[in-house]
Amino acid sequence: GGSDWQAGTGVGGSTQVTSVACPSTSLCVAADNRGDVIISTDPAAGTWQLTSVDAESPEIDAVSCPTVSLCVALATNPQQTAGYVLTSTDPSGGASAWSSALVDPQLALTALACPSASLCVATDGSELFTSTDPAGGASAWTGASISQTQLVAGIACPSVSLCLGFHGDSILASTDPAGGASSWQAFRVTGAKLLSAMSCPSVSQCYAVGLYNGKYAIFYSSDPAGGAVAWQARDTSPVPTDGITCPSASLCIGLGGPGILASDDPAAGGTTFVGTAVTTDPLYTVNGLGCAGTAMCVAAETNSLAVGLPLKSTSTTITSLTKPGAVGQPITVAMRVSGPAQHSGAPTPAGAVDVSAGSGDCQAKLSGSGGVATGKCVLTESNPGSYQVVVTYQGDAMFSSSTATRAITVADEPTATSLKLSATKITYGHEASERMTATVTAKYGTSTNMESSVTFTAGKIQLCITDATASGKATCSLTARQLKAGSYQVRASYGGTNILAGSTSPARKLTVAK
Repeated sequence: GGSDWQAGTGVGGSTQVTSVACPSTSLCVAADNRGDVIISTDPAAGTWQLTSVDAESPEIDAVSCPTVSLCVALATNPQQTAGYVLTSTDPSGGASAWSSALVDPQLALTALACPSASLCVATDGSELFTSTDPAGGASAWTGASISQTQLVAGIACPSVSLCLGFHGDSILASTDPAGGASSWQAFRVTGAKLLSAMSCPSVSQCYAVGLYNGKYAIFYSSDPAGGAVAWQARDTSPVPTDGITCPSASLCIGLGGPGILASDDPAAGGTTFVGTAVTTDPLYTVNGLGCAGTAMCVAAETNSLAVGLPLKSTSTTITSLTKPGAVGQPITVAMRVSGPAQHSGAPTPAGAVDVSAGSGDCQAKLSGSGGVATGKCVLTESNPGSYQVVVTYQGDAMFSSSTATRAITVADEPTATSLKLSATKITYGHEASERMTATVTAKYGTSTNMESSVTFTAGKIQLCITDATASGKATCSLTARQLKAGSYQVRASYGGTNILAGSTSPARKLTVAK
């Protein structure tokens, strides 16, 4: 929403900010068309420092910062039409902390992606340049020519093991980006006419903006290098037109004129994108966007920088918990997730809550309004012991994650033992005709092995000890003259296992006659 974006802070001396990268919430690096880098170590405060780093190559068209201790930028001198790489291992250290290397003497470098400090990929459109030591100077960069039918307009690299170049209706993919031209494979995206931007939050999630049947569309793939069949076009209206940045699988922000379009469900397509006016001046355009995860984004306007802090804090509490717990017992966990504002019409946390305790887990879906959402789910534990029930709200495009815990003790699963006598009256000396059968059941039926000892007694007299079968059956026959004439209270006692509690059957009356 627009209220999550601060008004853009003008950068004195800069006429057009072209690109911005934020490796953390405490460092953002922007660049402009005059050879300047614009640094902030406190972007949320709107404090920016402009430093001229390359007067010979005044246009800096792209910047990528894989870590806070490495930034790489592309610069060009229009008179020479050559491509330079600017690097710094101390981005906020002033002009002297930046060095320039002529990487492409023929053409300007137009696109850059650095998924880590050990890999950067750049292109001039017809040649790919890679480096496993981006700050190592010109010799650390290797060029690889690609076919004229496989031009590259942009690059997206979610990891060192996957990079994608795109142009027109085609994608050039490599699972070994530094492996030379032969490691890149091209394929066309069905229905695409012009792929203009791409962002990949992970190796299994990529989003692209392009024309599809004459309209702008979002293209999505869960297997980005899987060829044309792995890419699908989503609903076509509305969608970004000028660029897209996806800091996570549940947040994509696209550029479109003086504002942005954001979605917390980008895989669902264009209908999930919501417009936000970053600037109120229609003459200003958003040229670039850098995000420090989902916690902060910075939009590069014409000559200013606007900071978005889209995540609102949340508080998660466990409101109820089934006690006492036992192995196999359904444990209902109820929770509440609250946003900072709680009143009618306040934005409300949405999404899912993960619940775990030992080996048990479940997921609750939230619902609610007025800034407060609730949910519940049921888990079971397969082993006795003391555990922490951990309830974690995952967060969404507007709210940050939060966690609550509560201790719980899980006891052995209760059992019940029943006893059946083949006869309730027998004659002394003929006790062998008596057959006693014990049946043991687990209260929640989670155990598949009931094997344990069963002791049959008549008052204080131990009649026999035998083992219950896996299904919980145990039998015992008396021996001749084992009991004197009289009346007895016979019981069967189950010994239990490491997860099953012991139990004793109700007494059964047995009479031994003379």
